[in-house]
Amino acid sequence: MFLKSRNLFLSMLKRLLLQSVCLSFPILIMQLFLFIKPAISKNITKGFIVFSIIVSILFFLGVLIGYYFLTPFLFSFFLGVTEDLSMNTMYNFSDYFQFVFMICLLTGLILEIPAFMVFLTHLGIISPTTIKKFRKFLYPIFCITAVVLTPPDFISDITAMILLISIFEIGLALCAFLENKRKN
Repeated sequence: MFLKSRNLFLSMLKRLLLQSVCLSFPILIMQLFLFIKPAISKNITKGFIVFSIIVSILFFLGVLIGYYFLTPFLFSFFLGVTEDLSMNTMYNFSDYFQFVFMICLLTGLILEIPAFMVFLTHLGIISPTTIKKFRKFLYPIFCITAVVLTPPDFISDITAMILLISIFEIGLALCAFLENKRKN
């Protein structure tokens, strides 16, 4: 259902924006690499190429997870809430697409957290012990982020908090593994 004549056009533009972000993400990473390549050593250059491939794969994986798993789950949850209240739900395509767009983009970006943590550890900018010191400050930030970015219901908030903290802990474990490998 389109409530305004421009909704179809704007929805098409948003879809094209999402597609262009997904398709241009590897190119953006490569251009960033080419920009900083003269200032970094050969060892870091090899690591950045691997990093850019991993980042692109994680972003696409996040978008796919958001589209195929998270969006149907949240959509059926909201549908169940309205059915429990004996209400008829009328869906607006532009609002639905905005919802899907944000879920896909956010899950794509959230899955980048471990890759950036590992990359910064590889460069020596951060260490696992430093990250562990800031854990007590990061957990409340993750909780606030989850509450702000998800729809206003308890299940979505808790699910997002658990996912954010789990992804952070996976990144921390990978950083610790990299640090131990470097020491040995």
